[in-house]
Amino acid sequence: MPIDAQAAAHTLLAGLNPQQRQAVSSTKRQLIVIAGAGSGKTEVMARRVAWWVAAQAISKDRIVAFTFTDAAAEELKFRIRESLQSVSDDDEDCNLGGMFIGTIHAFCLRALRDFAPADYYMHDVLDESGRISLMEQGAWNILGMQAMRDAAMDAGVASGKMQADGLFRDGYDQLNEHGLLDVELLHRTDACGPEVRA
Repeated sequence: MPIDAQAAAHTLLAGLNPQQRQAVSSTKRQLIVIAGAGSGKTEVMARRVAWWVAAQAISKDRIVAFTFTDAAAEELKFRIRESLQSVSDDDEDCNLGGMFIGTIHAFCLRALRDFAPADYYMHDVLDESGRISLMEQGAWNILGMQAMRDAAMDAGVASGKMQADGLFRDGYDQLNEHGLLDVELLHRTDACGPEVRA
């Protein structure tokens, strides 16, 4: 059982600057925090989640927090547990309960599996290593990776395989982000016919 709301509020706001205190204690349901690296965004988010639980008595299963990466999600989970522990009795297990802390991709996939489990059971969200594996094992020839790798190394913009592959992924991401990715797949009219572009 968390300590009383007033004591929890005092604990969760301790050591924060005015802007951080405002973000933690805001009554708004949605809040955008823009700050540079190392400025305490993760700590603020963790304390905000603990604030909802301890100071506002919001049920854990009604809390969702998105991160950009799985690694960031694990760090946020750890910090939330620490913040919850700081406002709980010493013998209490400070678990996340039914909270969802993770990437928006993982959240959406979980929702799809809830709504249509037969259709999305075998789907998964690719992390960076899965993406590299798919690129190298599943789509190497389709993407023309060997030619791209050779060209990058010949031009002196990549000194090795991983750096060349990284250039490809960065370029793909930039084109996709700005809506400039235009993919043309080759189709055959029949088994022996000429290739036509779709």
